[in-house]
Amino acid sequence: MTDFYAIRLRAEALQRIDLLAGFLAARYPDDPDTRREVAECAERGRALAAEGRVGEAWDRVLDLRDHAYAWTGHPHHPGDPGADATARADAHHIAGRGSMAVELGHLAAARAELERLRELRRGLVDADDDKGGA
Repeated sequence: MTDFYAIRLRAEALQRIDLLAGFLAARYPDDPDTRREVAECAERGRALAAEGRVGEAWDRVLDLRDHAYAWTGHPHHPGDPGADATARADAHHIAGRGSMAVELGHLAAARAELERLRELRRGLVDADDDKGGA
């Protein structure tokens, strides 16, 4: 049986590669060299993931993320706007607990974790609203 965690990591790497490559391609419509560089990096990441070399595929995700860093603050940037490192860590932790609960068939616990994620989101939205009003 294939390891669920490995499948999930592969799928997430592929999703992030597509997201970042698409974002970057749209940022450089008049720069064919940069677009080609981004496309080659994305294609290599996809190929590595298909070969089961997920760690190396994630290295390509990091390369694309580093390239997208120059566009931080752009309204379509695929980063985590408004979320600091602690909030991201909290969200990942809660999401992991929720996933585990689903895998184990504990739907009540999964629903509780989903509600915790919603509370975290509400807290972040409220904090952003407070900053905008100041």
